[in-house]
Amino acid sequence: MSSLVRIGRPPAISALRLIFTTAVPAAALLAWFTVDLFAGAPLPYLSALACWVAILPGGILLYFTLAYRSVAVDLATGSVRLGRTTVPLSTITRAWRQTSRGRHAEYISYRFQSTEGPWGRVHVAGRPLPGLSDDDRTHLAQFIEALPLVDPSDTDGLRAEQRLLADARYGGRTPASRAMLLAELAGRPVPEPTRRTISGAGRRLQHAWAQDDADAAEFSQHQPTGVNTLRRYAGRLTVAALTLAGTAIFVAAIGEQVAGGDLPADVNTVAAVGVLAALGLGVVAGLIYCLAADADTRRRQQAVLAWLEDRDADQTTRGLPPEMLRPFTGTPSGERARTFGVGAWGILGMFGIIGGPVAWSVDPDLPFEVGLVLLLVGLIATAMAVRLAVRIHRARRRANILAVRLGGDRLLAESGGLPLPPTPKGRRVP
Repeated sequence: MSSLVRIGRPPAISALRLIFTTAVPAAALLAWFTVDLFAGAPLPYLSALACWVAILPGGILLYFTLAYRSVAVDLATGSVRLGRTTVPLSTITRAWRQTSRGRHAEYISYRFQSTEGPWGRVHVAGRPLPGLSDDDRTHLAQFIEALPLVDPSDTDGLRAEQRLLADARYGGRTPASRAMLLAELAGRPVPEPTRRTISGAGRRLQHAWAQDDADAAEFSQHQPTGVNTLRRYAGRLTVAALTLAGTAIFVAAIGEQVAGGDLPADVNTVAAVGVLAALGLGVVAGLIYCLAADADTRRRQQAVLAWLEDRDADQTTRGLPPEMLRPFTGTPSGERARTFGVGAWGILGMFGIIGGPVAWSVDPDLPFEVGLVLLLVGLIATAMAVRLAVRIHRARRRANILAVRLGGDRLLAESGGLPLPPTPKGRRVP
């Protein structure tokens, strides 16, 4: 008789405490502000609350349910249940180490793939969700030891220590070997077998880095600044226009209070036109800033890549100097324009999603199709915003991988991934 042992608790269950302390209160607050949208319902507040609970806590639970499929194993019979499908243990030949990093969250999980298609994912460690218990770690280690895992090859051409640095900087999914996963579970350095030292290069490496810095400084002196100048002026114009709009709104509000609500119609019209004009100017200047900044980043990246073609064969392994690497470690090319698009589509989507139900509740005589069109426009705009956000996430990951590859041994050393060579006085290279 099969006796499957589940490894770890489902993250959807572990997240319940976090959901009840954050998402549920947020849903209650949002229901209070949107209760008027449900004025026609028998219990308006409860209806609004049910809607927001389905969106916030329900959405979080749905995400964890779809993103994590439980793993249960029976080593005696050699069977594994991935999600709801049971497969032979011998069919699981590939594993990945996945990291997810945010401002207030950090997670490590292992994903296992069967050759028959099913997959499972175990939440190993992180915050704020708790990781595996000691018993679960033991069960997971025994499970990994029994797997016929194939030694992975990095599809991005990164060395093992470079891949870990890329994941540490941004997060991602790394093809993992049995040795890597077992080493991490045991608390040993990862990847211990491939950890290299560059301290033996000594003064020769220091001299090469110093020469790289000198060449980079000379290269930077001959770079044009036209697009960068446009970006700077567009940014200043954006700030000035938005400040002017805010000031006009503040002055108009004060004037309305002083006049007791009896401001002449001409004054109100001029104020409204001025505010709209300032906001429009700010939006246009902001878009120009984003396009100019992206163009400047793209130009600097292309210039560095052209400079790299004329360097010696060891330059990429040695690593670009920090000044040359900076265009690849900042905001990726195209992200500012995409972020602008996310904001524009998001605002349009919000107005559409809210405007549809409001149109139905405020004016019963309004044709049903009007509210439906508003709602559909809102949903489409929101979908476009989500699509752009996904593209931003993927672009950041690609840019981070490229930066780690171009940074070479110097980036690894400066990030603590490799020991720095000592200087003649015993100090470390800055």
